[in-house]
Amino acid sequence: MSYRFTNTEKWSDAWFTKLHPIQMLLFIYLCDNCDIAGFMEINTKRWAIDLNVNLQEIEGALKGLSRGLMYSKSNDCLYLRNFLKHQKNYPLNELNKAHLGIIKRFRIYAHKFEITDINQFIEGASKGLLSSLGNGIGNGIGNGIGKNGKDFVSELLDQFQESYHEFIGLDYDIVSIGKDRAAIGKLLKIFKEKNPDQTSEQTIEGFRKFFDMCMQVDDDFIRSNMSPSIILSKLNEIKNKIQNGTKRKTGKSGATDAEIATVIAKHWANG
Repeated sequence: MSYRFTNTEKWSDAWFTKLHPIQMLLFIYLCDNCDIAGFMEINTKRWAIDLNVNLQEIEGALKGLSRGLMYSKSNDCLYLRNFLKHQKNYPLNELNKAHLGIIKRFRIYAHKFEITDINQFIEGASKGLLSSLGNGIGNGIGNGIGKNGKDFVSELLDQFQESYHEFIGLDYDIVSIGKDRAAIGKLLKIFKEKNPDQTSEQTIEGFRKFFDMCMQVDDDFIRSNMSPSIILSKLNEIKNKIQNGTKRKTGKSGATDAEIATVIAKHWANG
């Protein structure tokens, strides 16, 4: 059995003490079960069983913990910010045999988190910076911390849920946060490739308008299965339907034809 340090000062930390009980429990669980470097594969179903809670509570707790976590570009694993510092294992030293295993873990996960310099990555993560060594996708937009202390993918997932509620008329229940985050991350990458100069605010606004349009697409299958994954898998079909004006009448004040043409042409054009 392995032993780890626990930082007793967390109980006086403003961020930690404002967490809901399930968020506190999940954070401690992650600290106890991540690897020696602070990485952990995402397995929300297993975590729900271990903590004797339902999957929705785990998904919600992860959103609440976004400030303390960093997600891989594929959103299938996470990294605990400040973990090494709390374990008294930073700075790393290749001459220290106790650190060799930790360094090896960073090299294993380097491609998932786009790590080019381990120390710079750790410093960027511990400061919560939008670092190009983390999960950035141009202009500092990626899985770094955005407004309200949330990472950028979570910001866009929140925007999707708002659009879903407004136009579908129901709350969007996240069944698999890893799958939804992965789809949002890929949509964000596509967006940034087409719009490398967009600011964070412009990106969120572009996604807001696009999600609103997606919810109004006149396609029963797409609407009944609406999710970030559906948008990603049927992206070209959705764009064509929107661009060709096949938009369902919802009774909501949707975009005008001119606005649709502008958004699609500017942000989501084919090619």
